[in-house]
Amino acid sequence: MKRLGIAFSGGANPAEIVDCVKLAETLGYESAWVAEGHGGDQFAVLSACAAQTSKILLGTSITAVFSKMTTLCGEIADGIILTRSTIATAAQVRERLAEGAKRAGRDPSAIVVTSLLPTAVGATRKEALDALRPGLAFYAGFFPRYNRMMAEHGFRDEAAAIAAAWSRGNRQAAERAVSDALIDATSVAGTPEQCHERIEAYRRSGVDLPILSPFARGPGAKARFEAVIKTCAPSARPG
Repeated sequence: MKRLGIAFSGGANPAEIVDCVKLAETLGYESAWVAEGHGGDQFAVLSACAAQTSKILLGTSITAVFSKMTTLCGEIADGIILTRSTIATAAQVRERLAEGAKRAGRDPSAIVVTSLLPTAVGATRKEALDALRPGLAFYAGFFPRYNRMMAEHGFRDEAAAIAAAWSRGNRQAAERAVSDALIDATSVAGTPEQCHERIEAYRRSGVDLPILSPFARGPGAKARFEAVIKTCAPSARPG
């Protein structure tokens, strides 16, 4: 079965995360990841998940201790977790991983490349894109490092407009500045068929393990996580 992970970054409460991880395990997901500062203590949440599952791999994504350089990762790490990648990202990262691996006499092909991918499934492409727009506006507006990442992905105008609107306290303007092209380039969004096609495109680009990361907040967060887990499961390929 093809490798696929699911990530939780806010939205669902700890008990709901445990339920979702159990569901993901039954549907063939390889791994589940919990971000720092979300859903309570991530280690306690992961411990609860471990107590009620038997096969799914569990991990933090991320627990920030210090900034890890990609070349250093190639020297010492088992893998790398990227976030909001484009189709071009994995090839670029693999070059730097290979540099580090060469220094240490390691096989670069043994280093696993994973990426957190913001994900939304909708009845229409527009519905899915709109679901991800607030999250991207928040990350590109509030975090300078993510704004810089969007600019480096080729969306300098959008990144500048989002940052300017956010600095004025105008979230609606920030969301309007998030183009469909920017969401498409850094996410998995669309109908079920479109989402499966996008996941496969990331695989072909060099991402060994796509980790789906739904952006969901509020009372309906668990349902949105479950919708992504069920629709994008390795065994749920449409047709």
